[in-house]
Amino acid sequence: MRTIWVLIPFVLISCAKYDSPGSYLALLALQSGNSVSVAPWAVPAFRYRNKIVFGTSHSALLNNHTVSVTFDSRTSGGQVQLASGNDVRIYWQPASGSAVELDRVGSTWNSATTSIDFRLQAALAQNLNEPADGSYYVYFGNASAGTPPINEMNVYYFADFFDRANSTTVGNGWTEWNGASRDMYIQSGALAETGNDQVMDAGVKQTFPLGPIPSDFTLRFDWGVVGVVQATWTQFVQIGDSTSMLNTNMTTGAGPSIYFGEGNGIVPDILYNMDYKFAAAGQLENTVLPNDAAAFQVLAIRLVVNTTAQTYNYYRNNTLIYSGATYENPVTNLNQIRIAMDNWGAGLTAYTYDNVRVSLSVADDPEMSLGALEIVP
Repeated sequence: MRTIWVLIPFVLISCAKYDSPGSYLALLALQSGNSVSVAPWAVPAFRYRNKIVFGTSHSALLNNHTVSVTFDSRTSGGQVQLASGNDVRIYWQPASGSAVELDRVGSTWNSATTSIDFRLQAALAQNLNEPADGSYYVYFGNASAGTPPINEMNVYYFADFFDRANSTTVGNGWTEWNGASRDMYIQSGALAETGNDQVMDAGVKQTFPLGPIPSDFTLRFDWGVVGVVQATWTQFVQIGDSTSMLNTNMTTGAGPSIYFGEGNGIVPDILYNMDYKFAAAGQLENTVLPNDAAAFQVLAIRLVVNTTAQTYNYYRNNTLIYSGATYENPVTNLNQIRIAMDNWGAGLTAYTYDNVRVSLSVADDPEMSLGALEIVP
């Protein structure tokens, strides 16, 4: 390929190499008197890049909003070099200053439809195709690429995938409360627990490093459950106010909350109830699991929260179960997440929590796509 120079009256522009016909058309469409800015190449070892565009029919996006772009990460095309996806990177090129590599989380790599999540570094106005203060790029094509930055806490408003060594201490910023024969711990890349049939056995909580959640948001996590016969027990995940949520109380200071259990704690006493507002009439999902079979199951939980109405829609395994569930309490300072258990019997198989993430949400998501393929000059 050859370097393209575009001559416009009073402006001489050196452009990166392109191998897409659309790229040439875009250059030919430039009108006299307009200026064109081509971002410098962030890292020449990555041979290819695509600019990320946001579409022109989306809500305003706040700083720290997580977006997702679909990318063909197959190595068979000869551009992506590593089946692991390690050579696929996200860079933000601010309007002034050097490019910044961002943490990113990808779905299945070496796929035609890899979904790459990353976090915006500045707000984006409604319907704007590209941020005014910088551009985002996917870089790829470096067979010698090392490990990319993949800290989930830097990709979502808050996240913990618990992908670390087994430990009796949860770590990673969580505050724990435990007691005799009850504990929260890391096991096999997930958060697990041991109880002893006490009130508020054990739990973990963390105040959000980015501060109170500023807008509507989505809470997702994978709940690993196993059958057990026990009179009374409750497992729960909540977002609430750090100044009023108490280690000794299940509901005080809690906003959007989800509970799972059976017995006198969640009424009526049917095996495996799911409750959207603790023991609230009309917000109880009965027999979430069919019986007390010992088979381990994973429930994909999603709460889509409307902070203005103080309600949320509850999804289990991508199926809408309940719409418009109300907060446990009318909390506005949503700055902490809590995962805990109550009256969990000693010696029972642990429940697990994994892939916990909070991301800001809007009414109209951006229509993420990729611009023309560019090749390093």
